[in-house]
Amino acid sequence: MKKPLFALFTIALVSVAVEALSYAALSFHEKAWASRSVLTARRDQVLASSGEIDPYKATLPSYMRPTVLHPYLGYVMDDPTERDPYGFLNYFPIVQKRSSDKIIVAITGGSVALQLYDNAIDTLIEELKTGEAFKDREIVAVRFAVGGYKQPQQLIALNYLLAVGGEYDIVINIDGFNEAVLSLSENVPKGVSPLFPRNWALQVGPLSDERLLSYVYEGARIRKARVVLARAFGARIVRDSYALHLVWENLDRFLLARKFRINREANKRYGAARTYLAQGPSRAYADDEQLRAEIVDVWQRCSRLMSELSKANGIEYFHFLQPSQYLPGSKPLTDVEMREAVSTEIDYGTHLKSVYPRMIAAGHELKKEGVHFKDLTILFASDYRTMYSDTCCHLNKEGYRIMAREIAKYVRQRYRVSTGSEGPAVR
Repeated sequence: MKKPLFALFTIALVSVAVEALSYAALSFHEKAWASRSVLTARRDQVLASSGEIDPYKATLPSYMRPTVLHPYLGYVMDDPTERDPYGFLNYFPIVQKRSSDKIIVAITGGSVALQLYDNAIDTLIEELKTGEAFKDREIVAVRFAVGGYKQPQQLIALNYLLAVGGEYDIVINIDGFNEAVLSLSENVPKGVSPLFPRNWALQVGPLSDERLLSYVYEGARIRKARVVLARAFGARIVRDSYALHLVWENLDRFLLARKFRINREANKRYGAARTYLAQGPSRAYADDEQLRAEIVDVWQRCSRLMSELSKANGIEYFHFLQPSQYLPGSKPLTDVEMREAVSTEIDYGTHLKSVYPRMIAAGHELKKEGVHFKDLTILFASDYRTMYSDTCCHLNKEGYRIMAREIAKYVRQRYRVSTGSEGPAVR
């Protein structure tokens, strides 16, 4: 009996040691104690991104979910459901109808608007309810925001949703970074119209370029492989093992590295897609100043049109220029932000510094014209806490809560002044 018992004891001891070492390795990599719930959520993200599980129950951030081409909007999220068949991943029907007992708030913009909804919509609603016009009425908040959206996508989305019968009391547009940066860093260098959706040549290039189509095919194979792995390692018998999760995570990282290499090759191929479908209308600019001026003019004009369209439909429109860590003097950056929220690879800063001052000035012009515009670029000017979460433009949860409170306060005050305590007339 001694030998079998010794063998079992040895196996148990080795298993415990392997689990302990795996736990330590995972904790070291995450810079926090490893959590089974967090590890499970990470696998769920992979499954949600391919429709394997209900996207509403997954922890995958909305702005990271896959998109699909759309005939009017460029693209929407590829998660149509009964709750939102229009591709904006809403928890309530996006085509709302007005009634005297509720106020319908629609939020639009890019990934910052999306993340604000995910992280701080409750904060925004709570702050709104402190106003006389809101406190005795239900607030229904929907969104038509998608990661990467930039004008005129918000304007077209509002037209589209009104066309299919949507009725809203308030539209909140949170934008600026994508318009200022994505056109200059992604579209223009590839010969794509700065007014076209981001990465447009890559999205439609495969329709006319076999090489790009092969990259799409390979990307689909990798996505399927990641789903198969996530499903296998998510089985009940193995999901509680730190060692097996460590194995899964390394395999998944290997596949992700392959995906990134393919994406780089596809980006290099952009230039080969010299078709009108991929590039849109061409225009020669006298210099960079003229290009930047047009980007800001279109942004300003779209906001003006959204305001006029809203007014014609009994909607109060509010426009907010989002903050950015790349705008000098807008925030004292912490060591964490300098290390984790300032890009050393993509020159966001140069583009933003050249466009944002123009946007701030254009926003003041909108304000003089009667548009509800507020500049949020100095929201964190005296805040020494860490607020930015990545090298793009996104905030942590506390940052979004602060922004939500500021937005709601401005909306609450202007809504009361411009419409009275009863809100817009119900049609």
